[in-house]
Amino acid sequence: MKVNQLIKSASCLFNQKLTTSDGVSLARTSRVLLAINRSISRQVDQEGRERCLLEGVEALNKTVTTRPTKNAKDPTKRVVTFFKQNNLRLIQADKNGEFVVLREDDFKKRAEEAIAKNFVRVRPSATRVKGKAAAMCKDLELSKLASSITRCKKKALTVFFTAKTHKDKVPFRTIVSEKGSWQCLIIQFLQKHLSALHVEDPFATKNSGELVSFLSSRVRVRCAFSIDVEDLF
Repeated sequence: MKVNQLIKSASCLFNQKLTTSDGVSLARTSRVLLAINRSISRQVDQEGRERCLLEGVEALNKTVTTRPTKNAKDPTKRVVTFFKQNNLRLIQADKNGEFVVLREDDFKKRAEEAIAKNFVRVRPSATRVKGKAAAMCKDLELSKLASSITRCKKKALTVFFTAKTHKDKVPFRTIVSEKGSWQCLIIQFLQKHLSALHVEDPFATKNSGELVSFLSSRVRVRCAFSIDVEDLF
């Protein structure tokens, strides 16, 4: 069963409380659902845990609804107000999905360090690059794709961060999202047509378990090593 199906099932169990106007009951139920989401993600292997956690949160956002009365108080607004008044930022931990609270200046410093490590500043404007992409698709007689790119309002990719709480000084992991951008339209087009190709790559692995099985059957000397993926393409 997919993670979002599990989360939807869990949210149905608490649907009655979620539709009440009692802010305390609503906050308590929300915490329970988030706890269930974290428990489910812990059942997944390390490589897929983050994706599992994010899918669960996305499913909760789609399924959990509230119907507050006119005088009902939203408990999250108090939290948001507190963070704004005290110049605090909330960020998700990289491995366990918990939350990290940072001062605004500390967040900016870590974010700038992460961006400087992973990105290079370029001169071309996002609007010009988007125009060239649409023109190229039109030249290749991909009129429908070119029109979709032209209509897309989002001009660039989105960058967000998670905190590496398992490492010293808690550096940020940089995550790039193409959601809602014209780049996503090109990615979907390529994936659709390249899926017809079946490439047998002897070095491709679905997870670290396959690598462990391979080494266990071939390496007789006891050894230990660690692989850290810096860049993923």
